[in-house]
Amino acid sequence: MQDDTAELTREKNSQGNILRQMALQACIALESPSTRTPICGVPDCNAAGIIQCLDCDHDDLLCRSCAVSAHSFLPFHKIRKWNGSFFEPTSLNICGLILHMNHGQGSCPHVKEAPAPQDLTVVDTNGVHIVSIGWCCCFGAPSFAEQLFSRRIFPASTLRPKTAFTFRVLKLFHMFNHVARTTPWDFTGAMNRLTDNVDVKSTPVSAPLPFCRLSVNGRFCLGYI
Repeated sequence: MQDDTAELTREKNSQGNILRQMALQACIALESPSTRTPICGVPDCNAAGIIQCLDCDHDDLLCRSCAVSAHSFLPFHKIRKWNGSFFEPTSLNICGLILHMNHGQGSCPHVKEAPAPQDLTVVDTNGVHIVSIGWCCCFGAPSFAEQLFSRRIFPASTLRPKTAFTFRVLKLFHMFNHVARTTPWDFTGAMNRLTDNVDVKSTPVSAPLPFCRLSVNGRFCLGYI
């Protein structure tokens, strides 16, 4: 009986070692392209592939233009850029992505009358992001806050919002707060570390006060999210 137990333990340890080795090899492989001159993974695009998305479930590298196009409605994904030696952090905002309001993927036809795209600090479930917002300024267009609400984004203010939170992250905090008694301070600290675990103070949302106010207001609509 003892021999059988020892054999079973050795087998489990062996399987665990194999899994750890496979996971380590996969992590290492993701830290560099499979070829020295990667090509964009979009068919019929022969540009150099330099952008890696950490939130998309594929391992293809994309060129800057295709990365922006592929993330038209995914502005909160995290990306990295291959500089020839290693992947360095970058963002879709830096690559030129603009999240247009009320006009699908296109800009407002009254773009000459509209204010320039505004950088908005948005907290999502994977961290803090800077997103360029292209407002709709058509006659009778909804307010800026209403335009954000239509995209499931909860603004921290109504007139000229500069900080906002996705419905997803509010729902996530609501569940953590209800089940695990997670405080707004701990939750925003975790979001900051998801954004940059080395220099936490560099993240745009460094204090939980806006989130405290929003979490209280958001409780009224979480049942509909």
